[in-house]
Amino acid sequence: MSENKQLTFEEVNAHVEKYFTTEHQEMSKAAEAITGDKLCGIYKTVKPILVLLSEFPLIPVKWRSAIKILIGTLDTLCP
Repeated sequence: MSENKQLTFEEVNAHVEKYFTTEHQEMSKAAEAITGDKLCGIYKTVKPILVLLSEFPLIPVKWRSAIKILIGTLDTLCP
């Protein structure tokens, strides 16, 4: 994906829907391999934004669920 390309609601929604129809274990295993100080530093910087987004009522429920799963996974990897 190009950095300059504006994402549409439909593209993001399709991506989230795809996540919820694939095996979570495969994605979790891949995430475990991406640990490191840099990842945790970035996560700790953006975590407050993610928490706000995970509770924002105008964001679709599945999107908020995906954000909460991300927060939980990264909290485990970056204590």
